[in-house]
Amino acid sequence: MKNKNLFNIPNFITLLRIVLAFLLSYFIINQQVKQALILLVIVIFSDFIDGFIARRYSKVTSFGAVFDPLADSVLILTILLSLLFLDFSLLAIIILLFLPRIITYLFIIYFGYYKYSATFYSKAMAVLTYLSLFALIAKFSLLVVYVILIPLYILLIINCFYLFKHGRK
Repeated sequence: MKNKNLFNIPNFITLLRIVLAFLLSYFIINQQVKQALILLVIVIFSDFIDGFIARRYSKVTSFGAVFDPLADSVLILTILLSLLFLDFSLLAIIILLFLPRIITYLFIIYFGYYKYSATFYSKAMAVLTYLSLFALIAKFSLLVVYVILIPLYILLIINCFYLFKHGRK
């Protein structure tokens, strides 16, 4: 059951994540790698903790259901654009990292999942995306990111089949 109180800790954490995405961008663009990685870990942790608190303490709201995935997308897109600003040669990998989010959103819209709750597959995809972002910020070999993309796209295919199977009745 959705809570009517918009002002709660999980929603605050979600909004804070959007603000922190821009601070993270600042660190990335100014090549403050250590600060960027620490903040990325904090922001990723906040993504999991806000959902846990909302479900555990019955603080789930319609606002949170909409803005939590939006905050995730803002975070991911902000990081990717910041990395692209530093190195345009990352364009292909950036497209490959953001494309699964777009495809998932299109499936959600097409099949009418307006009360969509993230599947296990989409949560696993988020973890792999965050690992890829960490690897890119930490300047690991691009091969590491391409290897992470393989299970990410396998999960995307599984998730699309799941959404298709459980689509509009």
